[in-house]
Formats: sequence, structure tokens, C-alpha cells
Amino acid sequence: MLPNIVLFLGQDLNNDSDLWETNGTASGTFELAVSGGDPAPVGLTPSGITVLGGQVLFEGINSSGDWGLWTTDGTALGTMELTSIAGASSAGLAPSDLTVFGSKALFSGIDLSGQTGLWTTTGTAAGTVELTGIVGAGSTGITPSDLTVFNGEVLFNGADTASHLGLWVTNGTAAGTHELTGVTAASTTGLDPTDMTVVNNEVLFNGVDSGALSGLWVTDGTPGGTHELLAGGSASNLVGLNPTDLTVYKGGVLFSGLDASGNMGLWLTDGTAAGTQELTGIAGADSSGLAPSDLTVYNGEVLFRGIDQSGRPQLWVTNGTVAGTHELTGIVGAGTTAGGFNPSGFTLYDGMVLFSGVDSSGHDELWTTNGTAAGTMEINPGSAAQSLGLSPLDLTALNQAGPSPPPPPPQPPPLTSSILWQNTSSGQASIWEMNGSTLVGGGAVTPNPGPAWRAIGTGDFHHDGHSDILWQNTSTGQASIWEMNGNALIGGGAVSPNPGPRWKAIGTGDFNDDGFSDILWQNANGQVSIWEMNGNHLIGGGAVTPNPGPAWKAIGTGDFNGDGFSDILFQNTSSGQVSIWEMEGNKLIAGGPVSPNPGPSWKAIGTGDFNHDGLSDILFQNKSSGQVSIWEMTDNSLIGGGALTINPGPSWHAIGTGGGGSDILFQNTNGQTSIWDMNGNTLVGGGAVSANPGPSWKATGFT
Repeated sequence: MLPNIVLFLGQDLNNDSDLWETNGTASGTFELAVSGGDPAPVGLTPSGITVLGGQVLFEGINSSGDWGLWTTDGTALGTMELTSIAGASSAGLAPSDLTVFGSKALFSGIDLSGQTGLWTTTGTAAGTVELTGIVGAGSTGITPSDLTVFNGEVLFNGADTASHLGLWVTNGTAAGTHELTGVTAASTTGLDPTDMTVVNNEVLFNGVDSGALSGLWVTDGTPGGTHELLAGGSASNLVGLNPTDLTVYKGGVLFSGLDASGNMGLWLTDGTAAGTQELTGIAGADSSGLAPSDLTVYNGEVLFRGIDQSGRPQLWVTNGTVAGTHELTGIVGAGTTAGGFNPSGFTLYDGMVLFSGVDSSGHDELWTTNGTAAGTMEINPGSAAQSLGLSPLDLTALNQAGPSPPPPPPQPPPLTSSILWQNTSSGQASIWEMNGSTLVGGGAVTPNPGPAWRAIGTGDFHHDGHSDILWQNTSTGQASIWEMNGNALIGGGAVSPNPGPRWKAIGTGDFNDDGFSDILWQNANGQVSIWEMNGNHLIGGGAVTPNPGPAWKAIGTGDFNGDGFSDILFQNTSSGQVSIWEMEGNKLIAGGPVSPNPGPSWKAIGTGDFNHDGLSDILFQNKSSGQVSIWEMTDNSLIGGGALTINPGPSWHAIGTGGGGSDILFQNTNGQTSIWDMNGNTLVGGGAVSANPGPSWKATGFT
């Protein structure tokens, strides 16, 4: 376990920038004398200090003067460079933007060819590799920056083949890394997203629009869900709002932004354009702008560096209102020259905040505060530091052992994937909202579409985060989309035109990567077609070339190559052979038959992500024995998986997958359903669903 300390870069007596630690006291603040880490005259120069499990990673300079990846356990003996990293530049890996993602860290690093690529590390030399072969990356490297974990993936700023800086997403694999292209109103020379900040299941960021203004943007991780909230800019301000230091506070976001006069002030947003405004008229602020930076939430308020009416950078606090924003004046020992106190690098530690600030001698030293002027004081290690000040940077707490946070408010039970049902006699639909295998809500869907309408599946056609229902009339072929909120119908309707009864709706997917579900069709002659949708409106797509022929049945959709575009899974009805068509819109771009052939006794049920690598896998069930098998896939190549050790038996039929792709929904011939929670091809939980709806109700699948 890591010690309860703060690591940082500090200046020692030799004017070297080295690794220091502190426990918040003068006697507990000292330099870690690292062997081989002091190439005079610069020192180890640690930066990007990042906690990964039981170790700390950072960028540092070795005795040859090269920037490498280092690790430490908070002791001098436990601090060392990770050497002999395969594929790293001989002049140094130069890791930056270290970002923890699961059990690994992603970062930007330089490879043997001198390109700046996207790397991943487990904290060992052998576990440090570059993600090579990223489609669309710039010729001199993808140069990732501002890596931000969001919804099980990582968003980042990266360079494409045109050397434009755009918004990218990765699941930690090369195949699962792609640019979000086609963002409306983005600059033609690149969106260049920075200051990405997760709030309320979205990400706010600073981006460049088509008018070359740096505005406030929002994204849900899809091109269709990425748009500008507020551009700013005027005759006096040709830069734009230029939001920086975005900081989540009380459900909103505080940030530093330029107003119409070109002054940098304190702004607040609720994630909408109408709810984005500057806090004007702050007493004691500089007439040219408060210019807040280093905003840090502490004890229900926000500490920051701001410019006062004398033009000096000082320590400020705000509660998100004009009246509640003020300078902490009268701090004993704080700098009073034109340079001011100049606080920066705020870090929470043991119920206090550590930071760098200039004292009355003009020295940049280590300070601590409890958010009040009286509780703000200098921590001076004395003669060990450089005579002009310790100049602490990159303060990082290894274990925050401060006061326990207040308990969270009561929450409703978490919902896993819901089950969509249809009565085989009446046509009535019903939605069961589930918590694991326990029914916790939902009910019948009104109105009853009638027995002529068949529920095909679900998707998010309205792009509102709620699953909707795709229907097809078994007589006429007409399709209809019901936009839902839970089990309540809120919109949608018939889809025009009517494809006719020879076309069968197979399922849903997002083939154009716009965040709206699309429809996959197959004709009786085998021809497939993709309808790209916006709500229940057809906006694009068309027939897929070539026609696979009537022997090939489209099973469903998934993303097998991790490019964000849905692909198609086929199975030959005679031989049992499966094939994957990797798609971009309605264009076939790659894929092919999967080897080996499972044979005609194995039926492909659908797709899911069972090994959580961001790529779709295939679920099979044996028609005779009921045995289930999972094929873990990369593109159309089988890489793992296998038969489940427990055979549900022939009376149980696999319906589909859900819960992030790792649950299997079964239904017995007597109507009973069961949910198996999977990790790869290993059963780890779940069980029978209570109550049994009876054999007249057919489970269509998870929503």
C-alpha cells in the first residue's frame, strides 16, 4: 500500500528539479535521493505524477538526459525507470498525459520512428506497448492529449491524416480507437478539444468552431451528440468564450472564460447555452477580469487563483455566486509585491489543501490552507530547498485520508437491462425493468398494437438515452417505431416508405455512427439493406452490395472492428458457416467468413461484448443439446471463448444478450426466463426471473 504522502517536483540546494515528498509539515518535507536520477544541472524533473494501483508512474529524466517512464512506491529505493520498453524511442519515450483506465494507464509517447503515439502500460516495462495501426492517425503520430475517461472509454484530442486535431475515442485497443468525424459546426482545420470535463453523463470542453472561435462544447461520445453550446466572441473579442479550468461544482461547472469585452472572468454553466453566464460585479476583482485558474472544490466551496483590483494574483474562494466570491485577505507571510501571492497547484490532502505560493520574501514555497485566511500558512523545509524557494509543482496525493465525505442521498435500485415481452396471442407488449434477475418495475405498454404487429427489437432512435421499440407488420411489411420512456409511449410512428412483405426487419444498429439507431433489413432473396434513421424518419442508407444470397441469414448487428460503425453477422442456413461484414454506412469495407465453421447444429443467436474489450463477440446455442458457446472475436478472427461449463438443456432457448453485452437472456418452453451474468464464457451470477409470465408471453430480448 502506498504511504499517505504527497509527491511533487521541488528545487533542491543544487538548483536541481527533483522528486520530493511531504506529509504537510516542514519536518516531513524532504527530497527523495534517487540513484541515477540527477543528471546535472536539471535533475530528475518529475512530471505527470499518476497513481496506478499500488505504484506511482511519472515522466522523468535519466542520467543520459532522456525522458523516460518511471515508477515509485514513495521511497528512494523504490523509485526507478522502466527501461528496455519495446518500441520506445532511443532518445526517450517522453510519456505525457498519463491517465488511469481500468487496471492500466494510457499515455502519449514517442516510438522508434519518432512518432508520438497512443500507449498503454500496466506499470511494467513488459506491459508497456504502443497501440499501433490506428486507422486515420496522423502520419507523424496521433499525438494524443487531454485523455479523459468517460462511459467506459477514453476521449482525447488527436491528430488525423490531415494533421487536424479532432475528438477521438478509444477503448484501449488500436481497433477500438477512432475519430468522431462529421461533427456539425466544427472547424474544418480541426475541433481541437481541450479541458474535457465529465459532468451529468456528458463531457464539456473547449472546441474550435467553423467560425474559428473557441467555444463551449458538449459531447456524449458520438458525432451526433457533439455540438457547441456557446461560441462567444464579438467585435472586441475575436477569440470566443475560450473556456478553461472547467470544474464540476454542485451539479454545474465553473470555469474561466472571455466575455464580449475580452476580459477573462468567472463563469457558471448548467450544460445549456441559456444556463451559461458570467458572474459579473465581483467585489475586489481586477477591472480587466478576475482571470480565475486552478479551480479546486474544497469543503463545499471552490478555491482558485484570481487577479484582484491591484492587478495581483491572489487566493480566492467562491460558492458559485457573485456575493459569495471574495479574496482571502490578510494571509500572514503571503507575498505583497506586484507578483502577489500567486497560488497554484491546489491538491487535497488530509482534510487540507496544499499548494504553491509566493511568500513575503518573494520565494515560491509550499503552503497549506483550510479555506480561510487564518488557516493559510507556509510549510518551509528550511535549508534543504533552493535558496529562492522550493517551487513545488505537480503536487499529487498518494492516499487522501481526509474527512469522510457525507453519505450519498438514497438512490433507487440500479437497473440492469430491461426485458421486452410480447404476447403471442394478443400482441400486447410489456417491459420488465430488472435489477439483476429481480423484477423492480415496468408493466404493460399502451396501446396494444395487436397480433399483426411483431416486436423486432429495441434501439435508441430518438437519441435520448431511452430504448425504443421497432415493430413490423407481418402482413404488409410496414415498420413502425415507438419512442419510449420506460414503458410509456412518448412519440414515433410508422416509417415511410413501406418496404413490403418480402423485406424482414432483422434488428437495429448504428451504421452511420451518429448516435441514432438504424434498421437492418433482409429480403427473401437474401439482399440486405440498411435504413439510416432519425427518429422514425428515413434519412439515408440503401441496399448493401453484394447480395449474399438466400442461403445466408442476417442474424444481427455488432461492432466487431471497434470503429463505431455497426457490422452485420450472417450464418449460412445449410452449412452453419458464419461470416462478418464490417460496414461503414451501407458500404461493405472488410470482414469475411469466420474460421472454423461451427457446423449446422450450432445456431448463432446474436452478439455481445463478453470479454469487455470493446469488440463484439458471438453467442451460439446447439440446436439439439441446448449447449451454449461464446466466440470472442477481433474483426472476423476467433481469439478466445468456448463452451460454457453449465449446459442449460434443450428446453431453454437463448434469446439474446444485454447488460453491456455480458448477460444472456434465456426463456424456457414453459415461459420461465433466466438471466446469466457472464465474464467471458464463465457464469458468474444471475438466475431465474420471478415471476413466470407463462408460455403465451415471448421474450423478445433486452432493451
